[in-house]
Amino acid sequence: MFPKPKHYKTNLEKLRRLSRKFAKKVNGSAHKQKAKLHLAKHHARVTNLRKDLFIKLLLTYAKITLE
Repeated sequence: MFPKPKHYKTNLEKLRRLSRKFAKKVNGSAHKQKAKLHLAKHHARVTNLRKDLFIKLLLTYAKITLE
């Protein structure tokens, strides 16, 4: 088999830090909007890492079963 990836756990500290930064910004400010975008991008990155791994595993096992 393969080691279980921990994309969420490895990125959890950065997500926490970005979330704290976002929470401390003043409502309605441009800096809060930028912090929100930065946090959303990092969440999307974690999501994409998970999806990418799933697709790679799926293709790997599909090749093995076809051979």
